[in-house]
Amino acid sequence: MKRVLTLLAAVAFVVSTATAQPPREQRTPEERARMLTDRLTQRLDLGQAQQDSVYAINLRLAKQNQQLAADATREQRMEAFRKQQDTRNTQIKAVLTPQQQAEYDKMVQEMQQRGAGGPQQNEGPR
Repeated sequence: MKRVLTLLAAVAFVVSTATAQPPREQRTPEERARMLTDRLTQRLDLGQAQQDSVYAINLRLAKQNQQLAADATREQRMEAFRKQQDTRNTQIKAVLTPQQQAEYDKMVQEMQQRGAGGPQQNEGPR
């Protein structure tokens, strides 16, 4: 009986360890800016000048996020993130053509519907 219990405990430990998520690797601001810019380049077919502008916007905001992560409370970070999203959307749309702006608006709406970056995400207490 002891053997069975020990075996079950070992199996439970292995299963729980195998399903645990590894710690998330933190990306640098440059990596985050490049990833976001590449995603927009693919979806919106950005030209080189547009890519350079969008990368600069993303990099500036990614650096601000990094600073906030070190200095602000969770609530302050969430509020700042919402404001940054508005700023990012306005600045990025300024470098897009009307057709790209329409597609970008559609992307933003899809993200908000999925809960990625919308104001409804993570507002309640945990």
